[in-house]
Amino acid sequence: MSQTKARSHVDLLNGSPGKNLLLFALPMILGNLFQQFYNMADSMIVGNFVGEESLAAVGASYALTNVFIMIAIGGGNGASVITSQYLGAKNYNRMKTSISTALISFLVLSLLLGGFGFAFNGEILRRLQTPENVLDQARLYLGIYFLGMPFLFMYNVLAAIFNAMGDSRTPLYLLIFSSVLNVGLDILSVTVFGMGVDGVAIATVVAQGVSACISFFLLMRKLRGYRSERAEGERFAFFDSRMLWSGTRVAVPSILQQSIVSIGMLLV
Repeated sequence: MSQTKARSHVDLLNGSPGKNLLLFALPMILGNLFQQFYNMADSMIVGNFVGEESLAAVGASYALTNVFIMIAIGGGNGASVITSQYLGAKNYNRMKTSISTALISFLVLSLLLGGFGFAFNGEILRRLQTPENVLDQARLYLGIYFLGMPFLFMYNVLAAIFNAMGDSRTPLYLLIFSSVLNVGLDILSVTVFGMGVDGVAIATVVAQGVSACISFFLLMRKLRGYRSERAEGERFAFFDSRMLWSGTRVAVPSILQQSIVSIGMLLV
């Protein structure tokens, strides 16, 4: 089989292992820090420009939203393992199948979780004993957040796929862009349009949506550089149920690992 491979930003197979690992890991570390910036930005802007009750509403939602962020990150990490295995084997058609299978699966999962959360966010907040004076605003914030759940999942899965392909810089650049866009839209919605928690929630969803769409188009362009001759049993398919099962077995422990601390905070 003749194959041509697109170059990754960091070649982990050649050169100094320590230097390569450092160059690869630093963007991921910075990305994890910026991932926490979304809710912090919402809290800071609401606290400064809207009021204490709105700040409390965003804070009451943080523990719950963080659980879903960790589920998305853990699921993306699990999916990336399958992708990196096929990339290492230079089986690029199967690699593309693993990517499309992961994207389709997590899109469906995010729609289910988002729909469930949107329908029952009020009941969830009551069970978390959210104070009555902030309950309505917290429900509004969470409701909009759950509507944007597909964007949250898609960005994190796409970021994990970039990492699996040796490119940890693109997700970082997109996350920085998304964070800056989120802050700008937060300030615009609150100071210019006079909105409250609904404004910052919409700003978060829009910023994540733009970042997810850009990530998707960048990944499609990157995948064009990976070509291999089609062979029996190695053809590209949009969805592979066996690959989904293999990815699920890897993703579930990763999801539990990522989310267990956030679930503990939620219970506290």
